[in-house]
Amino acid sequence: MTMRPVVWIIVILGIGSVFARMSTAGAAVQSLSTAQKEFRGHGDNCIAIQQEKNGAVYFEVFAFDSSTRVLTPITAYSITVQITGQRVPVWQALGETFEAVHRITYGVPPPGFKNILGPEQLIPGLTYEVAIRNPGIGGFGRTFEHVGTEMRDGCRR
Repeated sequence: MTMRPVVWIIVILGIGSVFARMSTAGAAVQSLSTAQKEFRGHGDNCIAIQQEKNGAVYFEVFAFDSSTRVLTPITAYSITVQITGQRVPVWQALGETFEAVHRITYGVPPPGFKNILGPEQLIPGLTYEVAIRNPGIGGFGRTFEHVGTEMRDGCRR
């Protein structure tokens, strides 16, 4: 019996650092100035949600920097919104060019993004789940109730 040597190659993939980067997508909309103040220290990341009187909904993505104890804007390259308990999203957009953004308007694919599903009209009174993916930290999400009027919901889970 002849023994053949076996060579094992082990590849370790590291997760890159999270870099703060702002986008001009949605720049005409007033920023969520209270998002950082409303953070309650729940986990390492959050999605702040702003709803306007006209029904527009905006999402801003943050990570908690444990060394400075502040929220840092981060980018997302994918977003999915679905009715809680449903499997099929009402809207899903994906960055085609890896040009990630920090602020996303519901139903409007940011520059470099493409709509995969929807968008469907959000219905006031329903609870939705929004999930994003970030190249440095993976995916995370939160739920929110669509009120169809003005409301700011900072960084809480």
